[in-house]
Amino acid sequence: MSSFLKEVIYLLFIIWFAGVFLGIPFLYIENTYLTKYEATSPGRRLNRGYKIYQRLLSKSELTFLEKLDADIVEKRFYKDLFIQVQQSERLIYGYSSYKTFMPFVGYVNFEAQEVIIEYRTVIFGHYLLLPFILGFPPLGLLMAYGNYRKTTRDIDKFLTRCIKTYGKI
Repeated sequence: MSSFLKEVIYLLFIIWFAGVFLGIPFLYIENTYLTKYEATSPGRRLNRGYKIYQRLLSKSELTFLEKLDADIVEKRFYKDLFIQVQQSERLIYGYSSYKTFMPFVGYVNFEAQEVIIEYRTVIFGHYLLLPFILGFPPLGLLMAYGNYRKTTRDIDKFLTRCIKTYGKI
């Protein structure tokens, strides 16, 4: 490997390390903002985070979320699980004991042409995976996919449990 290439790799590592060190507070704030239940002001939208994936809602999910007119909040020791309702939008956060630096929320907008659930997350968490993806792509991609799969399943399980528990709305 040439000396120039080694220096470039070293420089990229220093930039990444400095970004992680300086970005940890930002990541904490971004994660807290994404997953915190709060009563929103009427003009504020619920579409937090960045869309990573979307899927169609099942008939039961669509019906339940359309008829839902009040927030559902389940208090937990670490985080509140919630479905937040604001006009034509729903924000869903389902959480398990799995700790992650890339949490996901589900977002549904009934004013869209096609009503789907969007899985949204923070963008900075993906920056932390960059060395794994560049250094050993199978490991980095496996880590990203494993986190995505676990957290989106938690959202789906929470939504299913809410339909069973509060479905007579």
